[in-house]
Amino acid sequence: MKMKSSAKALYVHIPFCKNICSYCDFAKVIYQNNFVNDYFKSLFFELQNYKNKKYKTIYVGGGTPSSLPLNILEHLLQKLSKKLYKKYEFSIECNVEDITVEFLELLKKYKVNRVSIGVQTFNEKFIKLCNRKHTKQMAIDKISLAANHISNINIDMIYGFPLQTLKDVEEELDIIAKLPIKHLSYYSLIIEKNTVFYHKYENIDDKLEAKMYRLINKKIKTFGLKRYEIS
Repeated sequence: MKMKSSAKALYVHIPFCKNICSYCDFAKVIYQNNFVNDYFKSLFFELQNYKNKKYKTIYVGGGTPSSLPLNILEHLLQKLSKKLYKKYEFSIECNVEDITVEFLELLKKYKVNRVSIGVQTFNEKFIKLCNRKHTKQMAIDKISLAANHISNINIDMIYGFPLQTLKDVEEELDIIAKLPIKHLSYYSLIIEKNTVFYHKYENIDDKLEAKMYRLINKKIKTFGLKRYEIS
């Protein structure tokens, strides 16, 4: 049965991750081939119901879309690229460690024109705390590599980590100021149930978090980035 929709934007969720971050409460599972095969059978069946629909915006999020093998990712991008208007934004989320030339060339081949990189932090201490798998230098290098292939790069960042200081945040901002990015998403950490952080930490003091928030707002005004949303 064909589904009718007037929506001009499409979100596609990829609920697979190679590892689970300590703060994350999104819908996700550890990557397993049988889960992936079953999920994509259902996803492609659902997309078939919107066979003739075109979208101005397509966003592939997760989970970790870049955790997919390139052959499966290519199959997905191939189908989605056929659903774009002439003027469009086609975004995909990825982890730092998954960024390769082969990955980026695949994105370009299927019209992806925006990449959102899940950095969260450049601080080695907080990288380990989050159970992320990149390093500070790897993140810097991979962002530059991505920008050489895709012009519109976003990075996701978090502030308000347990034991984080204003100086820590300022050091992160000094790094961000030098990056070839066009968009920045900067979220305050909320410690959610069913996460590793929930069993170990509490949210930081509200006054300290407010100081971090004001510092970030002040600094990003100097980066040439226009603020348009608050989460």
